[in-house]
Amino acid sequence: MASMHEDIVPGNSHKIKTKDFDDETDLQASKEALSNLELVGEAEDTSTQMHSRDEDTYFEKKIEEFKADFTSQFAEREEELSNALQAIIGASNFIADELEKQISEFVLSLASGLAGMRIDEIPAPFSKKISEAAKQIAGNDDEVKVYLNSKDFEILTAINFDDGLQYTFHAKENLKRGEFEVLSAKSSARVSLFDLAVGD
Repeated sequence: MASMHEDIVPGNSHKIKTKDFDDETDLQASKEALSNLELVGEAEDTSTQMHSRDEDTYFEKKIEEFKADFTSQFAEREEELSNALQAIIGASNFIADELEKQISEFVLSLASGLAGMRIDEIPAPFSKKISEAAKQIAGNDDEVKVYLNSKDFEILTAINFDDGLQYTFHAKENLKRGEFEVLSAKSSARVSLFDLAVGD
């Protein structure tokens, strides 16, 4: 049996364990084991290096496949997002247009109702506006045709226009209350509720 003893290295407080070999056989067996261990290590290094290149190529391929797949999926998602955004913008524009149209119709309806009430109460300012428009487009002896909303027509046919022009009044259903059209042989004019609002 091998005996074990301890030596102390000068200047170092750590103890180092050493083994005494009983004979040459033990020493030779240890050398062979060490040599075999070194051979195994070299073989592992060689196979690892060869395997490592194969693995590197495999991993590089996989990375490229993942990149290509990611790029493809990213492009698809980007296109889907772009399409969704376009749809949202289109829908919001449509909604905004519809909302604007509804608001305009409501405002015109309200203005028409208010203009009609004012015309019913005091028709003279409205007849004055018609006369001013007629004078701008007609000569002194022209006959002027005036188109009005049917309710305004009922009120204005009873009014006498003393401005030297000859008027004929006609009802036109697509005109709102407070709107009118004036036609002469030379020209024509249409006055909407917005024109009346600006003129007041």
